[in-house]
Amino acid sequence: MVKVEKQVASLADDIKKELAQLRALSTSKDELKKQQSLEQKIAAMVESAFKQQTEKLEKLKRECRQGFATVHESITDSKGLLEGKLTLSEEQLRKEISHIKKMVVVV
Repeated sequence: MVKVEKQVASLADDIKKELAQLRALSTSKDELKKQQSLEQKIAAMVESAFKQQTEKLEKLKRECRQGFATVHESITDSKGLLEGKLTLSEEQLRKEISHIKKMVVVV
């Protein structure tokens, strides 16, 4: 009878050890699930932040392109105005030279 009791006690100890291992495994699985959930949340946050930064960068690029286009247009307009003013000045100078030539001939 003592032998049977020892065997039962030994089996009970083995069952307790296995139960402890299962609990530890269950706790590890729960921790793993929590960790995976946390990783997913962090990944979503990183992705969201990356998307926002990409959108801001694209907006900045558009603004820069628009600014450069405006500057280019202003330079082109200024060039046209200067060419027109130069043409008028040339015509005015020719008229004055012609007028001076007429005055020299008259004198």
